[in-house]
Amino acid sequence: MGIPTATFRFAGFTSGKSAYACPLALSTKRKMLMKKYIFSILHCLLLVTFLYSQKSYTGQTIEQIMELPEDEIDLGLACLIIAKEAYPNMNVAFFDYALDYMVNAIKYHNKGNQDPESRIALLNTYLFKAGEWNDFITFSFDYDDIEGNQKNNRYLNGLIASKKGTCITLPMLYMVLADRLGWPVYAVRAPQHVFCRYIVNKDSNEYYDIETTSKGVITEDLLYVKDFKIPGEGLKSGSYLRTLSKKEYLATMVHNHAWICITKEGIDLTNSKRLLQLGLKYDSTDCEAHWNIGTTYYFQAKYYEQLVRAGSDDFDRSKKKSEPWDVHPKRPSAFDYQNKVQGEREKRMHPSNPFRTPLKDNSSLIKENTTSQPKHSFGTQKQDFNQAVVAGRYESLIDSFYKKSEYHKNKARDLGMVFETTREFYLRQKSEKEKLEFKEHK
Repeated sequence: MGIPTATFRFAGFTSGKSAYACPLALSTKRKMLMKKYIFSILHCLLLVTFLYSQKSYTGQTIEQIMELPEDEIDLGLACLIIAKEAYPNMNVAFFDYALDYMVNAIKYHNKGNQDPESRIALLNTYLFKAGEWNDFITFSFDYDDIEGNQKNNRYLNGLIASKKGTCITLPMLYMVLADRLGWPVYAVRAPQHVFCRYIVNKDSNEYYDIETTSKGVITEDLLYVKDFKIPGEGLKSGSYLRTLSKKEYLATMVHNHAWICITKEGIDLTNSKRLLQLGLKYDSTDCEAHWNIGTTYYFQAKYYEQLVRAGSDDFDRSKKKSEPWDVHPKRPSAFDYQNKVQGEREKRMHPSNPFRTPLKDNSSLIKENTTSQPKHSFGTQKQDFNQAVVAGRYESLIDSFYKKSEYHKNKARDLGMVFETTREFYLRQKSEKEKLEFKEHK
């Protein structure tokens, strides 16, 4: 009985060689074609694996995401990775699926429409108007936390879970959905505020400004200049009202996360500085990030001064009643004036901190290191031996921290940072709430 034969098909070629024939017996031409074919398959598999790894959570850090090219960054995944740092037990895959669900629903209703105004109207309807198209689930502005002091109002998972957000999370969701839809919607930064911008024509600088805290109403730059009192320096420097790239927007969100690390999770100056440095690496025009990292350096200098006074490297802050970085000046709430005049509600005074923009009259914060007095003191002339040893160890470090603090705060001023509380914008938001409540009771 002869050896069974079979037809061997590869890349369009047919061979009548034995099924048991050794592959090495193939002709040189066929071996080259086989290698080329196998290489192509492996290349495709590696490419798909690489792209999939960037579109799904596999333990990436925000640093790794920021190193990717712009067109390979998925904003939704990046924002969830930032939230993962604040919520270590968060299920990233669950919220990622929720985003995909919304994107698919919007795609179905859009039906390939490319008109900018129609797309904006569809996004606004899907997010802010209840109906069968969104399972009667809508997102709204959290009027009880206008300034975004609550932790859940600063991360994407908080908005998806509670359906309420602020000027941080509402534009975030808007841009994340637009990014996955492939629509040209980008972030724009104002003083302590973010809104969206739909780019119609990049060459002719034609665009629509979208205010997501007002259900996606189309607005204009001049309104923000007036309400937020943005100076000319802030516009020229690009710190405010400039269309941000994905990385620049994520840098702003990293800066937002750094603020939470200081105010909501206890004092973590090292992590805060890491995040602020990362943000400034990708957007050096963010004046508020410069101010905040300057404040971080200032607090680090104060901490090491306290080590010197204690005469030990193991100084325990918890034994002290308060530290310079624990006691923050009071900052007026956006509601104060309204409450005083109309008596609508009790004043809500939130303890502030230098990581939120201080008022101009807080000159002690701004000018603290500009006097002719020594920037740090190591106690009296009767300083003991331990203090002298620790002082010698940290004196140069303390000086460097003070110099870095002064540099970044001066940089923030040069970039046109706004130091005043912008009441007009918040009061208009309050007025919108009153109108809605009036309609509901009518």
